[in-house]
Amino acid sequence: MRYVFYKPKSLPHFGKLMHSNEVVALFGRREPPRRYGWIIYTLQDRYLGRRLHLKQAMAAIRAYEYKLSRVLLEILEETPGLTLYGLRDVRRLEERVPTFSFTLQNQYPRPVAEKLGDAGIYVWDGNYYALAMTERLGLEESGGMVCVGAVHYNTLEEVSRLRDALVKIVDSQILGLSS
Repeated sequence: MRYVFYKPKSLPHFGKLMHSNEVVALFGRREPPRRYGWIIYTLQDRYLGRRLHLKQAMAAIRAYEYKLSRVLLEILEETPGLTLYGLRDVRRLEERVPTFSFTLQNQYPRPVAEKLGDAGIYVWDGNYYALAMTERLGLEESGGMVCVGAVHYNTLEEVSRLRDALVKIVDSQILGLSS
């Protein structure tokens, strides 16, 4: 796997890692345009030794987290009665971390978080120190939102378990059950 490193000339220590397939998807097979001072380097051309291995590891982690984000986003978007906050466009997943905040219709975040916790899905609820945001969204009075995230040590199977747990919570609400 080859990764491409985007680096602005004026900011030598900042950049964005992308898989080469993403570059092909964005620009086609030809060389991407060189405008606004952006230059493309392959990691192998830019780094050596430990730095190269670290950059490759970080790129692999980011690629895996991207896959987890995509699956997590699909699960959350297909859940009936779930309102998702933040970026939801799959084409913009690179702009966010794999953490998602949501509410379930007619349910307070705390009981939802407790039910997910009982199912072995570790989430948190509240405002996550973003009081102004939850107030502006009108969510603070109802307890904020539920937040779930996936990182490099999570598996796709664990993310799929979230789907099962959410379906169970939504179904129990539809049937009027309290559990």
